[in-house]
Amino acid sequence: PLEQTALRGVKWRFDPRSQTAVPTEHMKDPARDEAMKAAKLPPPKPPTRSWTGRPMVKILVRNHFSSALQRMSAVANVVQNSNDAPAAWVLMKGSPEIVATLLTKKPAGYDRAYRKLAEQGYRIIALAHRVLSTDEAHRVKDPRCPLTRDEMERGLTFDGFLAFACPVRTDTPDVVKALKASSHTVMMATGDSAMTALHVANEVHIASGGLERALTLVASGGGGGGARL
Repeated sequence: PLEQTALRGVKWRFDPRSQTAVPTEHMKDPARDEAMKAAKLPPPKPPTRSWTGRPMVKILVRNHFSSALQRMSAVANVVQNSNDAPAAWVLMKGSPEIVATLLTKKPAGYDRAYRKLAEQGYRIIALAHRVLSTDEAHRVKDPRCPLTRDEMERGLTFDGFLAFACPVRTDTPDVVKALKASSHTVMMATGDSAMTALHVANEVHIASGGLERALTLVASGGGGGGARL
């Protein structure tokens, strides 16, 4: 649901039967309009696009999300402009920390940007891509010498961050307060970044004091970059 909503938000639509995504800027999309209305969001401004005609993305291979790897990716045929031949792209999303290690060049301000958003309670996903060479594209579905996931997910170009706001329920602080008053110890288990989790913990009164009083422990080794505790 989150991914479908994100697609609708940027005016794209995915058809699971054909595994194809297309823009919907000039199409009626009642589901998107209803979601925007329910969220009380203003009508979006027309986006500035670098393409002409009708672009299309067709997924060929999926590398599913792995908690250990903190990322997922897909290989897709991408048509940027109507008259272009499709090109095979690797498209990745994952934690900012892990995606940074797979980029050819990490942009200046990368860490500062995602940490600032995380400190405000946003869930941050980093996006990156790479255009496969002709030889690599042929190997994507070649059973004799298939392109491995490690070969796909390297030398990527950073595309940007997705920041998701997930407000807590209005009654959660009262529930936490009641639990504490009844001699219960309240703790949080989360897959979000430590900074995002701390923001939420402060918001619902599980923790107090903000980042200036936080202690983050990082376990070295395993999982590519260490596991935050």
